[in-house]
Amino acid sequence: MILLDSYNNFISRFSKFRDILLYLLVSVELFMMLYEKTDLPLSTPGYVFRVTFAMTMLVILFTQYSLKQWIAIIFTGIIGVISYKITGNNDLIRIGMFVCACKSADIEKLLRYICVFSTVGFSMIFVASVSGIYGNLYLQGDFGRSDKHELRYVFGFGHPNTVHGSFFAVALLILYLTRKLDRNIKLGICVVLLSLNWILGDYTGSRTGVMAATFAIFLAVIAMHLDKKKKFKFPYIFGAAFLAFSVFISILAAAVSPYVGDKLGDGNEFLWKLNRRVTGRIWTLYADSQLHKGSLESWRLFGDRYSGEYFFDMGWVRVFYWYGIIPAILIIALFFILIYDLYKRQNLDMLIMVTAISAYTIVEAGFVSSYIGRNYMLPVLGVYLLGGLTCREKTSI
Repeated sequence: MILLDSYNNFISRFSKFRDILLYLLVSVELFMMLYEKTDLPLSTPGYVFRVTFAMTMLVILFTQYSLKQWIAIIFTGIIGVISYKITGNNDLIRIGMFVCACKSADIEKLLRYICVFSTVGFSMIFVASVSGIYGNLYLQGDFGRSDKHELRYVFGFGHPNTVHGSFFAVALLILYLTRKLDRNIKLGICVVLLSLNWILGDYTGSRTGVMAATFAIFLAVIAMHLDKKKKFKFPYIFGAAFLAFSVFISILAAAVSPYVGDKLGDGNEFLWKLNRRVTGRIWTLYADSQLHKGSLESWRLFGDRYSGEYFFDMGWVRVFYWYGIIPAILIIALFFILIYDLYKRQNLDMLIMVTAISAYTIVEAGFVSSYIGRNYMLPVLGVYLLGGLTCREKTSI
């Protein structure tokens, strides 16, 4: 302990350097996220990931941790190394270390930076497409809705669901960052976001994006009418129950995927109709690969060498088949711990983000990616679960 205290005292003088390095790291990850969402050709970003991982480790070395936190970091690293050795996928160790590196960040400022960076980046992609500078304005084809000539707008993002997923992510950040404004102003912001959500939905045809954003705005309106001076339990019980439901329904979808059938009459009629409602996502868990990688029967404790080669839309399912059952359980457990921490802080606004993302991740995997910049819940986990009282003092929650 004496040695650790001495080390923490020594590195405390480098806190400004650490913060600058963290923002540089986040900037690179956000830029990679923006690039990956566009129509631009994407080569394997392995070298960039190595650089950002080295930056992450430097941030960790210049961050003060307690002995228990160092044990948690080492445990996270061990899980990541085991996953890498088995699957050849370094996502877990990169993501885990990034979460740990965010421990001392001012989450309010960091989320504001992420929001501004993402909004500017998304707007540039949009304008470039609409003006004809670069990127497809729309795509026409079969999007799984029995229409081979369906036209949906992509605005340079590569896929219509990506457009609306990007709007959903920014909308959640705006709802959180404007939580301290006057109630009437917040209601006005909700009206604007809801209007943009439905207008954009007419162009993208993304039913999941529209419903998820509407759900988040609905929860935000309810939250702003609650008396913040009272200590509530039910919203957090609801959030935890909804997270459990989201994971359960995803596991169930993977379990029944072999029995859906490609067309009516091939499998269970109810499952076939349900599968059509989610544009074939359940059936593809079983049918899109010879190894049936998305189906429950193919899941492994730590994944396998083939896991990262297959991409399915259902987000919670992707967590299980990419990373394995044990890492998935640990990841989900962290979110339950986060919800309990939010209950102790009585932070309804952050709970809305967690709950809305849980719902969205049932059908879409926008927040489950090798690109860390896609998921701003990662720094949230680092700050709230490792930051402790420091987090409370900085954010005045």
